[in-house]
Amino acid sequence: MAESELDKWKKRCLALAEEVDDWQTRCERMGRRLQKVLARLVCAFEGQSQGLDPYLVPLREALRGHVLDENRLENLDTSSDVLLRVSEQIRCEQAARDQDLHSCLLRLLQAVEIPPALTDLGEQVSACLKQGEATKEAIEGTARLLAEVYVRLRQERAELEVFLGQLTARLQLLTVQAQDVGQLLQASEGDRSMTLTAQVDHLRASTLGETSLEALKLIIAEKLDALSAQLHAFLQEEAKRNAQAAEQIGAMTERLQELEQESYGLRQKLKQAYHQARYDPVTDLPNRKATDESLAQEFARWQRFKQPLSVLLWDLDHFKQINDRFGHQAGDKALRVVGQILREGIRAVDFVGRYGGEEFLMLLPGTELAGATKLAEKLREAVKRCGFHSRGEPVPITVSCGLTCARAGDTLASLFERADQALYQAKRTGRDRCVGV
Repeated sequence: MAESELDKWKKRCLALAEEVDDWQTRCERMGRRLQKVLARLVCAFEGQSQGLDPYLVPLREALRGHVLDENRLENLDTSSDVLLRVSEQIRCEQAARDQDLHSCLLRLLQAVEIPPALTDLGEQVSACLKQGEATKEAIEGTARLLAEVYVRLRQERAELEVFLGQLTARLQLLTVQAQDVGQLLQASEGDRSMTLTAQVDHLRASTLGETSLEALKLIIAEKLDALSAQLHAFLQEEAKRNAQAAEQIGAMTERLQELEQESYGLRQKLKQAYHQARYDPVTDLPNRKATDESLAQEFARWQRFKQPLSVLLWDLDHFKQINDRFGHQAGDKALRVVGQILREGIRAVDFVGRYGGEEFLMLLPGTELAGATKLAEKLREAVKRCGFHSRGEPVPITVSCGLTCARAGDTLASLFERADQALYQAKRTGRDRCVGV
């Protein structure tokens, strides 16, 4: 019975020993696996944080052996304890940095003007940052919101550029209209000018105080429409005034044309009266009055400049016989022929006029007596050879000429008297000749 119990105890001890061996084997296997896992974790975390690396190196060295003895386990315990404290410290520092980052992102969102359409998204991101969500999610949410704000700002900028283009076109049109009526505004009533000035001042004040783009568009469009309407009304009023002025100008133009016609008629009558008053109706040469004036002018010029002045007095020979034999019409015709020959035979600066009856006075300024005598002989021969006819019959006509040149001490009367004496001598000595004294 006793042996039997002893055998049982032996068997039990052997079984326990086997179990202990088996447990020890499993423990060693689990220890090696745990050692391998810890080594892998150390390798995985090494280099991730500069604060942890100094504490991971001893832990890695302790895990290099295959067997964990008491010393190694003690070192592992100590290193893990230090590593835990350092990790906690690093996590606190990281949390503080995350908190600072969240604060910076919140300040950034507060500084950015969020469009009304993104207000809800902005509030969501702000709430996430205030709640201290993970840094990655916070940054992604903030970046997503800022990207949406940027897109909206670009859209508003494009819309603003289009609006400014339209506004520029409207302002250019208003500028053209303002240029057309600029002068008219100065001449218009003061209340209209004050109204336009008030509109511009109100537009300026409204735009300076408004920050919303849509409201700014509405204000500018409304004020520009008001300005355009006022300018349009003013242009219509001025067009009406211009039409009335054009009608008045047309009536005045017609009246002016009538006055011009009357003035032209009066000028023609005056010219005709002047011609009648100074020209002989038979020969169309200057008459006695015009001849006396020309003689006085040339004599005064001779007295001033002392240039030669020749005076020639012509007389149509036997003029009374022509009138008695062929009639007064033939006599007038003979006078016209002689006057034409004398006028065409002298220079433009010279003068010839009918002095009275059948006498003609000729003035040759700048001509000495010899030159005057030569011209007088030429003219006398021209009259003699003119071939005058009356009623189909040839009528011989001749002229006599007395000529003289102004001398020192002459008066107008003495100069003319000397020419008249020379003419008298030419007629007394046989006519059809020129005598100079």
